[in-house]
Amino acid sequence: FLAFIYPIVITLVLYVLIFGRFIKSRLPYIGALAGTTLFSTIYLLAGFDIHIRGAEKMLRSVPFAGYELWWVVPSIIGFALFLLWDKLKTKQY
Repeated sequence: FLAFIYPIVITLVLYVLIFGRFIKSRLPYIGALAGTTLFSTIYLLAGFDIHIRGAEKMLRSVPFAGYELWWVVPSIIGFALFLLWDKLKTKQY
């Protein structure tokens, strides 16, 4: 269970420490947590010997997976996508 929880907590703490002064919207942080939680869930299910076809191969192919940092890239992508979405959403009003 720690392998499921620690990436989520580390993601939240790092992003708030790094971007907390500049980005006040909650949406990018939610995107980062969504990306991390998705990959953490796949990792947790694999630990319980529940296999999703192709998911573990995808997990191993993510950059930094050899260092057990498979959650970094999905969190960055989620953060960037939701930040872009937030910026586009606020420009419409």
